[in-house]
Amino acid sequence: MSEFTPNIEKKKGSNTNSRFAQQFILIGIFNIFLSAKSFLLIPLLTRNLSIENYGLYEIYITSVTFVPLIITLGLPYTAVRFLAGEEKKENIREIYYSIFFLVLVISSIVGSFFFIFGLFLLNSINIQLVVIVLGLVILPESLILVTLDFLRAKRLVVYYTFFKSFQVILIISITAFSILSPIKFLGSLAAVLLSDLVILFGTFFFIFARIGFQFPKFNQLGEYLSFGIPILFTNLSYLLVSSFDRYLIAFLLGVSYVGYYSPAYTISTIFTIFAAPFGFLLPAILSKLFDEGNIIQIKNILENSVSLYLFFSIPSIFGISVLSREILYILSTEEIANRSFMLIPLISLGCVLWGIYIISSQVLVITKKTSVTGKIWIGAALLNIIINSILILSFGLIGAALSSMVSYGVVAFCTSFASLRSFSYTLLEKKFILKSITASSLMAFVIIYLNPRGLFQLFMVFCLGGFLYFLLMVLFKGITRDNISSIKQSLLN
Repeated sequence: MSEFTPNIEKKKGSNTNSRFAQQFILIGIFNIFLSAKSFLLIPLLTRNLSIENYGLYEIYITSVTFVPLIITLGLPYTAVRFLAGEEKKENIREIYYSIFFLVLVISSIVGSFFFIFGLFLLNSINIQLVVIVLGLVILPESLILVTLDFLRAKRLVVYYTFFKSFQVILIISITAFSILSPIKFLGSLAAVLLSDLVILFGTFFFIFARIGFQFPKFNQLGEYLSFGIPILFTNLSYLLVSSFDRYLIAFLLGVSYVGYYSPAYTISTIFTIFAAPFGFLLPAILSKLFDEGNIIQIKNILENSVSLYLFFSIPSIFGISVLSREILYILSTEEIANRSFMLIPLISLGCVLWGIYIISSQVLVITKKTSVTGKIWIGAALLNIIINSILILSFGLIGAALSSMVSYGVVAFCTSFASLRSFSYTLLEKKFILKSITASSLMAFVIIYLNPRGLFQLFMVFCLGGFLYFLLMVLFKGITRDNISSIKQSLLN
């Protein structure tokens, strides 16, 4: 691969590339919409809740993600691997319902524990509310991981995006209504629970209508667990890297500092817009190609994915870094902006490196070497805990941001190294990266010179910056006319 995207139409398996490109666009648009949820909730919550209650809300949201991913033992992701190439309905039902019922039992037990613990053992009313509602939300949130990953495995992208989009609309609507009512804090917590119940009901009966029902025999449960448990350690370690800083900040500095830190972290994770489509689509696509023995096509897709990801993420990190203070002013409060704008460049770089991990780790998934990624994330998690404990005490929120960047960098490097040992393919094209960095730097200088103020000017500068970057990449021959023709061909096939 010499530049941005190879000439897809000349390669064997162009139908796979075409479908991948079309689904990539759909998932990309969906993730822009999904990110809009965070950008809408930041001003809604920061301007209507106290900084302490907003910090508690962020701890709650982090826990809603953290707990279900751990207690599901990596089984939802296991469903993607085992369902992707399965065609027989009887086998599909066995795999799906075995995983669904096991997760149902585990999440019911863990959710009950949290509910009882919050009900009887805690004294602070706001902390009680967080723990009680968390106990209620664990069950539907865990089962949604299973139902949505079924749609992911069978590549039902339109239905997946519909349910996720509807969930976002519900959360925003219920949160907005709650914030304007007397039950501001409780209502914002309950918004996640109510939306989860609706989505769980919808996805479960949608899948039931497609495959029917049979009570599982659980005869392959051992195989599912042997594949999924290493993913459990990966999930746990990943969440320690991505979320532990929030808990440690609350413990060492106070919960209000979580309120200062979270908006900057949320804005920095805008780069998941570019990485998420690959994480969603590649496991099912590459698993099927690997089972068919189509190694050449796997290498082609991996190389295209890395270049496409970097084409968008490199200029974005430059743009969001130079505009960090103004973005925070618009989305949150002046106090939060002044305290946390300097965190965005560090966290953003870490998130870009996380995207490299997402793509390169797919080689380890399809070759069933998930234990390798588990070991990498365990090492990164231990490193993150040590660095966070030292740097937060020494440098405060800057220390937490720096720790995240270093941890994601370690994960990306180690995973890429392990991936390249399993597969020989071009992960990073140096000339392309150099051209992208040069074009992004020139774009950033123009943005600094223009110094936009307010939402309208910010939007116009974003558009101008994107156009300037694209023009410079064409001039530098980082993207050529043949590349553009290839993309058009893959989208129109």
